[in-house]
Amino acid sequence: MSGHTVSDYLLGRLAELGADTIFGVPGDYTLQLLDHIVDHDRVGWTGCANELNAGYAADGYARIRGIGALCTTFGVGELSAINAIAGSYAEYVPVVHIVGAPASGAQAAQRMVHHSLGDGVFSHFLDMHAPVTCARAVLMPGNAAAEIDRVLVSVRDHRLPGYLLLPADLAEAPCPPPDGPLPAPVPITDPDTREAFTDAARRLLATARSPQDVGLLAGLLVHRLSATAQLSAVLGAGPVPYASTLWAKSVVDEDTPGFAGIYAGAISDPPARAAIENCRALILAGVQFTDLNSGFFTQRVDRPHTIELAAATASVGAATFAPLALPDALAALAPLVAELPSAATRTPRCPRPAWARPSPPTCRPGTSSSPTRAPRSTGPPPTGCRPGSRSSASRCGPRSATRCPPCSAPAWPTAPAGGCC
Repeated sequence: MSGHTVSDYLLGRLAELGADTIFGVPGDYTLQLLDHIVDHDRVGWTGCANELNAGYAADGYARIRGIGALCTTFGVGELSAINAIAGSYAEYVPVVHIVGAPASGAQAAQRMVHHSLGDGVFSHFLDMHAPVTCARAVLMPGNAAAEIDRVLVSVRDHRLPGYLLLPADLAEAPCPPPDGPLPAPVPITDPDTREAFTDAARRLLATARSPQDVGLLAGLLVHRLSATAQLSAVLGAGPVPYASTLWAKSVVDEDTPGFAGIYAGAISDPPARAAIENCRALILAGVQFTDLNSGFFTQRVDRPHTIELAAATASVGAATFAPLALPDALAALAPLVAELPSAATRTPRCPRPAWARPSPPTCRPGTSSSPTRAPRSTGPPPTGCRPGSRSSASRCGPRSATRCPPCSAPAWPTAPAGGCC
């Protein structure tokens, strides 16, 4: 515990989250931190040709490992990397941007140091990162540990980049090691909200006569929000035809018969377009329609028949349910898809009956079977029937499109009650 510093505390927390590599370019404001990275037993350094490359390397690393880390010097270095950070923000990629800054004394004295704008203001670049990060902190001796934890937890939970400004002298400042792990993620989903969403989704999915009547379109948020297992459960619950957006390529299994292809509005291949646009109920899982992945906004989505799942909200038709996390919403849909009758067990449509081949007792001609409706008269022709006449609705039940056979037909053993007109 002796000699434990702010740098050691930061690196230990990054290792706890799974970031065992920091990408970047050395600078004179980061040298103290780099010494601790080189000596650390769980976090290593990967130098890059320039800061923008380092930012993209950290972005790619985070997509695979769940979190990435980038270290640049103040001003010129961080501005070189900000385009990569903005891309991470746009696509929900958790990257921690560590910036080595001038010493605390130089900042307090508002000195005109290199890599600054020469006006004695050291917050310009911090402010530039505000629109593309979910949390930011300027580390100081009295708040370093607490602010490191706050920013890292926000990056982990929101799946967005965060920013830490570490003055050169503070990197060597003493700091006790953590007294416990980072707090567990706070559940987003409200149980009552999930129950209400499930009921609404069940009613909509009931309009589908089999899983084949349900379409599913997967977007990139399924991967970013760690919901791929829940998505696989939905697809495994029934033979649901599914597609993915261009941004979400490979987020679903493309080797199964249910995969219809990449959906991008009017420029989609016919199977993908039919699976998404011709279904009775459509599930949009983590989809963000942009100009490029929607075929320049030519998608055809019937909102009243759509279940749409976003990061922390879900909607069924016009009804919105929040707070509801995407993984929890997908988990609620899996048993609903499993409840749908398969095509093999659906009650077949009743064929139009002939007099010599009566339809089942619960069928109406030309309709699906219904146990609640009385059958049309499908028995033998009654005695006293006039050739070519129709049954009377007042005496023989509902009017039938089937004419009575001529009375010269062979005798029948019985006649339906009431006779024919």
